[in-house]
Amino acid sequence: MTKELQSLSQGENGEEKFQVKQTSEGTVISLPEKLTFSSGQADLKPAARAVLDSLAEVFGKYNSAIRIEGHTDNMPISGTYPNNMALSAARAINAYNYLVERHGLDPNRASGIVGYGEGRPVAPNDTPEGRARNRRIDIVILGSEAPAANGKAGETGAVTGETRIPVEPAAEIPPAGERH
Repeated sequence: MTKELQSLSQGENGEEKFQVKQTSEGTVISLPEKLTFSSGQADLKPAARAVLDSLAEVFGKYNSAIRIEGHTDNMPISGTYPNNMALSAARAINAYNYLVERHGLDPNRASGIVGYGEGRPVAPNDTPEGRARNRRIDIVILGSEAPAANGKAGETGAVTGETRIPVEPAAEIPPAGERH
């Protein structure tokens, strides 16, 4: 799976569209904000949808559990979301919803949808370049990369024994000041 993902990460001109790296948890796919979202927003850009479409094809070949993480920089925000934590969570939820609704990703394969806000930077937040690296969505492929039976993942859930909480689309999260 990792080799397929690394191949997808390279654009037609050899530029890197997104990062793929191995960690102790599994394979991490980091999608930068410039590809995925407009500043301060959680709606997926067309380029993000195209990348998620390609990733979904690869995910469909394996039974691995997936965790989707939203990350921001440490700059205060204004507008729709009350803080960076809410923005990062909305972004992760929208990526999850797209994979489930558009590609039929088995919700049982999602081991978590997490908004970390500014809490897990990959670069210092003291430069524009560092802040840009911190604004991202990480899709973590957990555990084994075993092929799915008959080439279709999700017929048996990769994660079991957990209580699942239904996830509402981020668009329905009321903006700050409109909550009861």
